[in-house]
Amino acid sequence: HLKTTYVGFEVIRQEIRLSASAIRNFKLHPSATALNTVKILGQRQPPISTQAAGKLEGQQLEQTRGESLGKALEQLSGVTTLNTGPSISKPVIHGLHSNRVLLLNNGVRQEGQQWGTEHAPEIDASIASRLTVVKGAAGVRYGSDAIGGVVLVEPAPLRDSAGTDAAVNLVGMSNNRMGQVSGVVNHKSKRWPAWSLRVQGTLKKGGNTRTPDYYLKNTAFAEQNFSVGLGYRQENHGIELYYSQFNAQFGLLSASHISNPTDFKRALASPVPLEMAGFSYKINRPYQQLNHDLLKLSGYFRTGAAGRFTWLSSFQDNSRAEFDKHLPRNNERAALNKPELDLKLSTFYNELVWEHQPYKDIKGSIGVSGTVQRNQYSGRLYIPNFWNYTGSVFWIERFQKNKWQLEVGTRYDYRSLEPVIYEENVRTEPQITYHNFSGTLGSNYELNHHLSFHLNAGTAFRSPAANELFSNGLHSGAIEIGDRNLKPETAYNVTATITYQSE
Repeated sequence: HLKTTYVGFEVIRQEIRLSASAIRNFKLHPSATALNTVKILGQRQPPISTQAAGKLEGQQLEQTRGESLGKALEQLSGVTTLNTGPSISKPVIHGLHSNRVLLLNNGVRQEGQQWGTEHAPEIDASIASRLTVVKGAAGVRYGSDAIGGVVLVEPAPLRDSAGTDAAVNLVGMSNNRMGQVSGVVNHKSKRWPAWSLRVQGTLKKGGNTRTPDYYLKNTAFAEQNFSVGLGYRQENHGIELYYSQFNAQFGLLSASHISNPTDFKRALASPVPLEMAGFSYKINRPYQQLNHDLLKLSGYFRTGAAGRFTWLSSFQDNSRAEFDKHLPRNNERAALNKPELDLKLSTFYNELVWEHQPYKDIKGSIGVSGTVQRNQYSGRLYIPNFWNYTGSVFWIERFQKNKWQLEVGTRYDYRSLEPVIYEENVRTEPQITYHNFSGTLGSNYELNHHLSFHLNAGTAFRSPAANELFSNGLHSGAIEIGDRNLKPETAYNVTATITYQSE
């Protein structure tokens, strides 16, 4: 049996019986073939920045699964971490951290009580398909507080072809017998090809950390996190809804909470912690309990050859409860087991950006944004209730010709902080306002596919945080009192970078 085929021609099937050598010629006839529609979609690549940046993705990122966000970022050059025990860490860039390093979670500025040195970012590192660190002053595009740099936590884009895929990651660590399971499911329907869906979740639990000679008492932790993304995408317009929830409990080393100078001196002189225990998953006082909800609605629509508009609206609800080592002496209050410090921060943010290309070699973006934020406390006073209002306008243009790229940008920021303060039983509501301009100027030169040079000069602005101005109470074993006369900080930064990439 002989079968002859060729693309675009009819198939010939013929039975041949041979008793001797023979030559046969076959003539194929053209055939009309109906092909299914092929749709090619591309992911929009962000413009190359003139600022120094490092990225963690692919196999290198996979190797950090199970670590906190701060620990994962340690893999990037120039990034270190500020650690409180084995489970709480936050990134340090150019020696700066907390309110001086800005975090963007899926394009949304992370808003929590990040001023505390022992307050880790409320972000599940498992959602990221790429972690990017922009080093140096980056206030023009990302706003105030980006003095040290910016950390971008970027999930993978929603699925763009019909079908379903899923992945599960299992992580185990021997030291604290930590276990983590993280899974994600992506789906895009054939029936509704414009719609895509993602569901992701993480469960994580670890016990007391072990040193070579003993366990660290009450250093267990637990996390339960999930996120859902739903997107609608067409060529000229699209919309995406995203929701994530972060829930965690972090035990704090019992021996680190000391109430008097005598015990402090004993702890310094002792070769081992003053309080010891074996292994346990139990979390006792002192500990932190964190809950963070993020809701984002974003979209885009094209304006023809002139460019496109993108918009983003988000709401965040951050709850931080801190439980001291000892219960109140009042039995009735002790029975309630309430936190000594209980803070709730609610943030509503809006942004509108016009991405345009006025000339062949020039691309840019003009944007406006605004924030309304409210802080509420219960329990012991540390930071008063306050309202925080911000507004900003920015403009960035990029000129690219052959191997050269030039970038210039400017930004204006306004902030109004309105606390509610009680002094000698008198309520006052002072209003403090800040105005600032910042700018950036930079260039890139790509010598070849492997080697490129970057030079950038920029400024960034940071106004004092509420805790720096108005704190008045006990936190982390120290009495902290704010200074209302603090002035805004301005960072001036110049970076020169040479980048080499091998094949």
